[in-house]
Amino acid sequence: MSSYETCVFRGFPVDTTCEGTWIQTQNGWVFFLRTPMEYPLAEQQTFVPVYKGDMILAADQVTGWRSLTKGEYMSPLSGKLEEKKDNDNDNAKRTNEIDMTFETPLSSNLGWNEDDDFFNTAPEYLSTFFKMQGSVSSCIIDICSLADQGHLGLTKEGRCRLKFLDDTVKLITKLVSFQTSDVRLFTPFAILLQNISNRMKDVLATLGKIKNVQTTITENFDIFELKLRAHWEEMMSLFPPGAASLASPVVVISDLNARKMWLTSFGDAYYTTFNKFISMVDTEMVMDGKEKLTDRMKECLRYLINFPEDDVITTYKFNQLICLFGLEDFEKNFQQLTERKGFCGLINRIQAYEILTTSPKPHPFLIRMSRTEPRFFAFSYKGKNGLVSHRVNKDNKGQPIQVEKFIRDNFFNYNLVDKQLYLDEIFGVGVSNSPLSEYASSYTGYIH
Repeated sequence: MSSYETCVFRGFPVDTTCEGTWIQTQNGWVFFLRTPMEYPLAEQQTFVPVYKGDMILAADQVTGWRSLTKGEYMSPLSGKLEEKKDNDNDNAKRTNEIDMTFETPLSSNLGWNEDDDFFNTAPEYLSTFFKMQGSVSSCIIDICSLADQGHLGLTKEGRCRLKFLDDTVKLITKLVSFQTSDVRLFTPFAILLQNISNRMKDVLATLGKIKNVQTTITENFDIFELKLRAHWEEMMSLFPPGAASLASPVVVISDLNARKMWLTSFGDAYYTTFNKFISMVDTEMVMDGKEKLTDRMKECLRYLINFPEDDVITTYKFNQLICLFGLEDFEKNFQQLTERKGFCGLINRIQAYEILTTSPKPHPFLIRMSRTEPRFFAFSYKGKNGLVSHRVNKDNKGQPIQVEKFIRDNFFNYNLVDKQLYLDEIFGVGVSNSPLSEYASSYTGYIH
């Protein structure tokens, strides 16, 4: 966290060390530069033998390259590197000529035309993602470096929050790097990646304020990592890396009746809008002789699966809701859990620890959304030994255990904390063009 990783070029006339981040892929490694290099790299640094198929471009800048090994640049290609004299140059300077008689084993955003001139084939949304990813990672390192030098205050909890965020950004970058060009150009993938880039813009805005000592890391800062982590889980489910082909998006819906609901309403679509999703739920409830969702429940749903409003409800998100609250008694289970004392929603184990260690109740516990296992609820509790621990409501077959039963069986002598969601506070903040950034910088908690 306090320093960048490096990549050493073994070239001529000297070796060169660049700063950035290494990401491992199926076929080797990808190195993302801290500071992009102006294009074309080979002309500016003739001693760096970078092969065309290895470079990753964003607009007119080189943002990274691929390598067989971590630590130094080694091309995964087997091209022929020759040296020749430029007879048109009076100084007879030496240049590199690469025999492109091989195929690139890794998908590249770089192409070349019949005249062997470079051109960028990366879609804008992909270029934007890599730019934002690099900027976020760089800003996190800069903040930690400034804190190490004593130029800004950063608590142990603050460092841990930044570490969570940095790890999740790396997970997303690795996932995107794994994808084939067919997946990268697929519209549903592009839309999800655009949503991630939008979240990263909010992250970067807040990190910039922290770096310039205009704000500090509050408990609300956790929402950044939690939402990015949810995006990563979503993309891992819908677009698993290394898959031979794209499967139908409805296969991620484990409940067959819920899968039928989706197919009836939206067909084989990857996603729908939030309002259309709510309309489907209301229709199903009326058909079952039940009341439609209340405004309060819609707001809570919007918070849990659509905050901030990216307006994209995928089959993955629908499956997550069904796993958490069930299909048959969805309204009842949802209302009972989300409106009760002790349900703290989108918090991680850092904030759970802070709540439990300050609770006056003996043996307190709380319920929250799980960061690492989103199909289950996480139960954080302070044991009799005074230590804080965490469990999820999962049986030995990997299936969800009904919440009330899980509480009866595991927390008989425990007490739920006097905390619950305060949705008016959450949605009352987001009135600017960057609601998540404004919310994350707020000192007002959303759990009262």
